[in-house]
Amino acid sequence: MKKRITQILFSLLTFCTNADIYAQENEKKTKNPWSGSVSLNYDFTNNFTGNVNLGYTQKNWDLFLDYSGHSDRIEISSELFRSFSAETSQLLETEQHHLSHSVAIQLDMRPSSRNLFLWNLKLQFPKITTNRDINNRTQTKEYDLHHRIAFSRKTIEGSLFYKHIYETNKHELSLNGIFSHTKDARPSTYQIDDLLTYTTTGNEKPEFVRLQIDYLYTFENQGQLETGIQFFSRWNKTRYNLHDTEETLDNWLSNLPPNDGLNHRE
Repeated sequence: MKKRITQILFSLLTFCTNADIYAQENEKKTKNPWSGSVSLNYDFTNNFTGNVNLGYTQKNWDLFLDYSGHSDRIEISSELFRSFSAETSQLLETEQHHLSHSVAIQLDMRPSSRNLFLWNLKLQFPKITTNRDINNRTQTKEYDLHHRIAFSRKTIEGSLFYKHIYETNKHELSLNGIFSHTKDARPSTYQIDDLLTYTTTGNEKPEFVRLQIDYLYTFENQGQLETGIQFFSRWNKTRYNLHDTEETLDNWLSNLPPNDGLNHRE
């Protein structure tokens, strides 16, 4: 198997602003609430990676936004030879396109010196498209195969954190929660000599929730009490379908029950 990848990365654009600047007119130090950076990387195989960061800071709260994207193409060539009851040789050409987007938002709030609140939201959208061409040769016949798989995923994940400080590192109460939802899709097609032979679809939806409360208390004799409680639950649902054609009729048949899959919960 031969994998052709050549990467020469360089930074096309990068800039960053400093939160603290000096005003030249009145010679008074001021604070710029905005900060950020932008970068883009490119190589000679048409692969891209980009990132954008933005931040806004105030006295009692901060807001941050992050975006990153990635795109690259991979080509793989391979040869296969088998000899059992009949000799078979295959030439395989595979091309994969990886495309992903990710967005994250974070909010930090400090209403007072004794209260801290954090909120985070993250979205991820990766996609992998695979095209595989196979030239299959035997002693009696030769035919071409084409297989296409388009895998995609959508993930939404959010988290909350709150801490109330009665006395720093001595008397504290905190609450932490996370929720995640993911949806996968995997449709594919299979062709023989440019004729569509069968199609498949696959779906998966994993999710989970976690909540945790922690309590810290330090006694006067230097003894310390740490306690907490956690709730965790996750579940998943999968569905798969396979359709192919009859040999003599132009009809599509389902080789699996329509609801063939799995339901899982714990």
